Amino acid sequence: MLIGNNDSRIESMADLGGRERLDEGLLHAYVIEAVSRHAIVGLLFRAATGRLEEAEGLVELAARRLTVDLPHQRIHAAIDGEPVVLEAPLKFEIRPRALRVLVPSRPG
Repeated sequence: MLIGNNDSRIESMADLGGRERLDEGLLHAYVIEAVSRHAIVGLLFRAATGRLEEAEGLVELAARRLTVDLPHQRIHAAIDGEPVVLEAPLKFEIRPRALRVLVPSRPG
């Protein structure tokens, strides 16, 4: 599962592509469903060839809040590429305009 702020164009499993906007106000979850081995092989092939939009078993959800229940109390995950251990359930919420961005003034 991958959860991101705003919609990402997923080109392949190695390239998440870009975002058309940063102020959409939705979280997007990309989930690989439990499907047959044949479907998983097809999904991996389409991911390698940049055709994920045709893949069976890849589901995208969008919401302002998401709660993910886990079969275990803890899960190993990564946040911005940094390894972490998270406690279940996982709760995600988007907070519009919560990030303040400072931009340097133009010279002269």
